[in-house]
Amino acid sequence: MVILLPGDVVQFPTASSSSASSSLPAIRLGPGLLWPSEEAKAAASSSSSASQPRFVLATQAGLLGSVDEKGKGKASSEGNAKQQGWWIEGRTQRYSPSPRDPIIGQVTARNADFYTLTLHTSPHQITLPVLAFEGATKRHRPNLKIGATVYGLVASDVAGAGMEAEMTCVDQSTGKGEGMGELDGPSTAAVGATGTPSVSGLISVSLPLARSLLRPSHPLLPLLAQHFPFESAVGANGFVWMRVDRKEHLVAAKAILEEADRLGSTGVVGEEEEGKVGKEGKALSARWGAGLGEKQVRDIVRRVVKGDA
Repeated sequence: MVILLPGDVVQFPTASSSSASSSLPAIRLGPGLLWPSEEAKAAASSSSSASQPRFVLATQAGLLGSVDEKGKGKASSEGNAKQQGWWIEGRTQRYSPSPRDPIIGQVTARNADFYTLTLHTSPHQITLPVLAFEGATKRHRPNLKIGATVYGLVASDVAGAGMEAEMTCVDQSTGKGEGMGELDGPSTAAVGATGTPSVSGLISVSLPLARSLLRPSHPLLPLLAQHFPFESAVGANGFVWMRVDRKEHLVAAKAILEEADRLGSTGVVGEEEEGKVGKEGKALSARWGAGLGEKQVRDIVRRVVKGDA
């Protein structure tokens, strides 16, 4: 069990202390961890057999978690490329942008070159270039209004501390929008499955639940989809956007997410496991709110929608 406080130093194994292989995995940092310098970041951003210490700084309090992502790093000399992700799991509601995080922001200012958005749960604003949309050109580009809600990714080229984070609505791996861009608001004349104008809104959740919902294996949203249709987008900054046919469905979804947040890891991770890291830490993050069962979801939907489920 590794509990960290802001300012703590985390040192990763060196090649000389690694018994599994002479080549070390590339390291990718998640929430709560920061490279102390650009040199340290460059040294650990690719698979390496260097024996120099590799360390990072903790920027928030919580449990240290890790996950191995085989086949996603640069190829090593043995051909067993892999990448290792590290993060700090905590109940903080202060979001720190990390590269490739899906986020939901609101436009607060605009000019000819970029939009400025607030992430609500972060003390920092984020910029969105006007050309960072699929198919956008100087002549044809989205015209976002003040107050518009936007779904996108934290740009992968975000530098260290002291630089303003940048957002993009294009997946750099595919060059496509992949559903990112402006999210329709409640006043949009979108028509739902019932033939009536749909309703949409933002639901605030904890950061651990938001990160858990981003995992395809999390059961909560599929359970909810058994009771009514909806469209959704999950932001790692602690927001879930939903579009549904009826306002009662939106209220039910909000109640279910609040109950999942209240449960946290209850019912899916034992007390002795809650402090563990590595595989157990990954499970804790992936299962946050997963203790909410099918019967509980059904009861909440029926109570709010009054027999519609």
